[in-house]
Amino acid sequence: MLNSLQQVLQQVETLQQENLRLQQTLEQDNARNQALDAQIKQLRTADDKAAADKAAADKAAADKAAADKAAADKAAADKAAADKAAADKVAANKAEAAKP
Repeated sequence: MLNSLQQVLQQVETLQQENLRLQQTLEQDNARNQALDAQIKQLRTADDKAAADKAAADKAAADKAAADKAAADKAAADKAAADKAAADKVAANKAEAAKP
């Protein structure tokens, strides 16, 4: 009976030691998980910033392209108007010169 009781006490002590070891392992794993979560958050933040920066750069490039096109279109329209005015003036001068 004493032997059985000693065996049970030994098993309880062994289980307590194993439980303590498992708790320490769990705490270490939780600390590692928290560190990894912090790294993931940092990477996501950097990735989100990079995506926002790219979107802003793309928008700026698109805005510049649109402004350049508008300027080119205005320059072409101005040139066409100037060419038409010059052609009209030449035609008017010819008509004036053709008068008797």
